[in-house]
Amino acid sequence: MTDKIELTSVKVDLTVLLKIIKHAKEANFKLATGQLHGVYSEKNVEITNSYAVPNKDDDTAEDDFDSSMIARLEEINMDNNKVGWYQVCYANDHLSGESVATTFDYQTNVPYAVYLVYDILEVERGLRSPFKAYRINSKYMDLMKDTKVTYHQMKSLNFKLDKIYQEVPLEIVKTPLQLAYLHEQKRSLKNKFSSTKGTLDLIAYFERTISFLVESLEDQSALDLKMQHDHFAGLKNETKETRIKNLEIPTADFVETFVSKQRINNFLSKINNCGKFQLETSFLLSDNTK
Repeated sequence: MTDKIELTSVKVDLTVLLKIIKHAKEANFKLATGQLHGVYSEKNVEITNSYAVPNKDDDTAEDDFDSSMIARLEEINMDNNKVGWYQVCYANDHLSGESVATTFDYQTNVPYAVYLVYDILEVERGLRSPFKAYRINSKYMDLMKDTKVTYHQMKSLNFKLDKIYQEVPLEIVKTPLQLAYLHEQKRSLKNKFSSTKGTLDLIAYFERTISFLVESLEDQSALDLKMQHDHFAGLKNETKETRIKNLEIPTADFVETFVSKQRINNFLSKINNCGKFQLETSFLLSDNTK
């Protein structure tokens, strides 16, 4: 099947990443999306161009904008082959039913499509590369083609190991001119931080992450109650065999609930990793290192 394509790597031009960072700043680091263009060959995708998509409620207007941009790229002989989409995320927004559904549509229409995520929380944490390239796991691609999920389909999934997204190794392609530009930016940042003694605001990072975690837990609780009311209440008095036979959950509801649980685990992992980073940093800066 065409959607069983397994990518070994994603190469992205540095200019594309700089444009996404610029888009994030212009959007005031709120949710923002855009299109990725490039080429595909031998299980590798190379992203050579991107453009931001305005936030519009009207899907028709967004399609018109997309068609207009592709036509203009054709006129100036730039890569206009769509290879995926990107999203600026702040609160694990990539782990949402809407983002999964969008990525599913891309991979259905373009089997080698990539979902590129720019994680603002990872930027605040000071990670070297806050960009990640994802694709939906082939198991979930097959699952989401059905309108409903049965008990036996759910049982076949390993909820601990079968993540809905599969991360693809990301390689940044840089030209000598781009490296020279980055070197100048690096010197400028060093001077700025040496004069202001700037440090990562880990306390603010903790507060925001915990706030997002609490919101996610509340959302998960509401989803569980809805699932119980809509799909399990009618099977309460049935035998176990009958419940298993008759249990069918709309795929959208199942994916939303499952992704929500992964989102919570992701926040917990961020908090845990940041705590380790803070302890290690405190130890290195303490007198114990002498």
